[in-house]
Amino acid sequence: MVIATMGVGAGLAWLAAGWRSALAVPLAFGLAWLIDKGLRPVIFAPRPSADLVAVASASSSSGLPSTFGLVYGSIFGVVVFVAATGRSAIVLRALALALTFAGAAARVVLGGHWTSQMIASVLLGLLVAIAASAVVDRLLTKKCAR
Repeated sequence: MVIATMGVGAGLAWLAAGWRSALAVPLAFGLAWLIDKGLRPVIFAPRPSADLVAVASASSSSGLPSTFGLVYGSIFGVVVFVAATGRSAIVLRALALALTFAGAAARVVLGGHWTSQMIASVLLGLLVAIAASAVVDRLLTKKCAR
């Protein structure tokens, strides 16, 4: 599923701003994965309890950060923040935001996370997307300038 999500994200980034933007997607995913692995031992925020809300599948793991929120925020965030103009780029940005919002909302509705956990994780993922896009842009701009 992760490979398919990265493929969709890279495809949308390519359509929005070209192949260079698509290269930021795997970097953003890798950074999100590292952040998730780094924060999980440090932060423990309980997930929703079946005693309080309907939960599709109970889990005792930490709900913050949400791996899903980090991954979707970082992958589709690249599409949101690439430097592209025009009507098609706006449509692709809207699609990326809609996918991120729908996925995050589904995680909350299914009882996998509290809303605050998803908001924090998606926002962190979007910051990762900005960083990954800037790194790829800087590296490829220097390389192409030589």
